[in-house]
Amino acid sequence: MHKIEIIEEKVKTAVKLIEKLREENVKIKENINKLIKENEFLQTENKDVRKIALELSNLKEERALIKQKLEKLVQRYHKMKL
Repeated sequence: MHKIEIIEEKVKTAVKLIEKLREENVKIKENINKLIKENEFLQTENKDVRKIALELSNLKEERALIKQKLEKLVQRYHKMKL
């Protein structure tokens, strides 16, 4: 092989490698965009879950207060009955 042919082969190999890397780069960028969208969705979901958890906590506190009031009313009722 002549030196020119060797150089041509190396250039062809380099061109193929560059093409492959560009294709992989496109796929990686698509994957990154997909992951960004998924992350945004999960952040929104997380906010919703936090709101629901706070509401649940408030409802539990309210339930505890109602339970205390009912217990007091039942005690008064039993005292009045006697």
